[in-house]
Amino acid sequence: MPILLNSLPSLTVLAIFVLDRLTKQAINYRMYLGETIPVLPFFHLTFIRNTGVAFGLGQNQNKIFTFMAAALLVALLVLRHRWEKKYGMDMKLRIGIALVIGGALGNLYDRIVFGSVIDFLDFFIGSYHWPAFNIADSAICIGAALLAIAQWKEKVSTSPTN
Repeated sequence: MPILLNSLPSLTVLAIFVLDRLTKQAINYRMYLGETIPVLPFFHLTFIRNTGVAFGLGQNQNKIFTFMAAALLVALLVLRHRWEKKYGMDMKLRIGIALVIGGALGNLYDRIVFGSVIDFLDFFIGSYHWPAFNIADSAICIGAALLAIAQWKEKVSTSPTN
């Protein structure tokens, strides 16, 4: 059982990367750019190619964002290794980092291979749309939330009032 638990973060990175690739390939091969398929009253599949960063900011700056994403990914891997050696990490923290790394790898792959990131999850209420995103973006957000919660819990548990 300990071997499985130790490999869980690595399996998480791989699972996120593979799921992200499979969903993006399905969109790329089964839809045309700009096509929208209604799924629910508040959700459509919409094929978009994003050359910017989150929420479509910084369009047409792919080389800069590719370099930045690669540098941040390397930094995160180095920090993860240092944190693990120095402090150890509980499983929630490991999984949070694994989700961020898996998502970052998925979007970095797109930037390198296609020059843009494939987005397709389109949520909205009436005419108010959340910017389209993908599985990698979801993993990054969930992983970042887990890391923030872990940090908050650490601060709460070590505060002088406890």
